[in-house]
Amino acid sequence: PNSPYNVEITSNLIYFQNCYIEKIESKIYVGKKTSFNIVPVDVQGNKMSTYEAIIQSIYFSVSLINTDLTITKGNIYTQSLYDNGNIKFIVSFVPLIPGTYKLYVSNGGENIKDIPVEITVLIGDVSEVYSIISNLNTPYTATAGIAFNFQMDLYDVMNNKYSSQPTDDPEITLISKFENSDNYLSPLGIVDPYLNLASEYAGNSQSNWDGSYKLSMSMLKAGTY
Repeated sequence: PNSPYNVEITSNLIYFQNCYIEKIESKIYVGKKTSFNIVPVDVQGNKMSTYEAIIQSIYFSVSLINTDLTITKGNIYTQSLYDNGNIKFIVSFVPLIPGTYKLYVSNGGENIKDIPVEITVLIGDVSEVYSIISNLNTPYTATAGIAFNFQMDLYDVMNNKYSSQPTDDPEITLISKFENSDNYLSPLGIVDPYLNLASEYAGNSQSNWDGSYKLSMSMLKAGTY
């Protein structure tokens, strides 16, 4: 009897249990930025519009936990992305140490769909800054045709030491390049036939399976390398 009625239709409410992540990689590397998207959806499973997200003040809490150390090791950044009227949240992070991680995305302590996600962080690229060569003082004097040995301990870009895992083996290549023979004096006082040999030599590397390598080099041509 009191009709007609005024009915106000409000925006769909976000349903955090159905929100999900996309573009996430299961294996990433130390020191390299990795990103993924959080997609907010409503109770019907529809993607939230930018307007709906703004009026509901949607936010997410993101944490990356190393399961070996039980602490967060990485820098996490979150920003909004507007895509064809719908909103996504871009999350970027840079892991600092290798290991197995759990990725958590939540709101008010409530995880979104399919969380946590397990991520494997592999050791980063070899760093020429942190890696160490030992048993080789420079400048080093060697004898042509006689091998000399030294060692290299490898560290990645975040100063993590390479381990004994075969998957970490970067397959070290050792090359010695000839520069000149200005400092070479032939004991015979004549042109040494060895000066006509190759100008580049490959050495040998052997892993000690502890993040270090035994290196061996032998050059047949006298001179400066």
